[in-house]
Amino acid sequence: MTLRSRSWLVIFFPILVFCGNKRETNSTVDSHDTTNALLSNYERAVLLDGAWVVEYIVSPDQSLDELYPKDKPSLLFTSRERNVSGFTGCNNFSGAYILDTNELRFSPRMAVTSKTCRNMAGEDLFLETLKQVNFYSFTDQHQTLNLITGDRVVMRLSRP
Repeated sequence: MTLRSRSWLVIFFPILVFCGNKRETNSTVDSHDTTNALLSNYERAVLLDGAWVVEYIVSPDQSLDELYPKDKPSLLFTSRERNVSGFTGCNNFSGAYILDTNELRFSPRMAVTSKTCRNMAGEDLFLETLKQVNFYSFTDQHQTLNLITGDRVVMRLSRP
């Protein structure tokens, strides 16, 4: 091997090793993930825009199916108006949200329709959980939205 080919190897080998070791894992979520920081505010809003359906919500004593026997809660983000609306599992709701890098905060006062349902515990848990969210992240190539309180995923949603 000539000196010239060795110098190219020394330059490009670390680059190849670094680029080849990038992996996305779904087992853990880092609430301070810098992936979102590389995107502009507009790009983050576009990724968040649209409909999401709850696949997991932190609950001490009931499963998702027990909390929401008919329809799962959902969110619909509209970035142009900074509005979020959706379904609580019982009622429809609407409110504002704030998005900044990997921070996401929902308005503590959501407008909620007043239909009475058999099990209001699911709706109460859903709305209270939204109030506590302060971060978000994406996994599964932006097909899963993780809502985070502190460093704990409290709600996981997917595209319908």
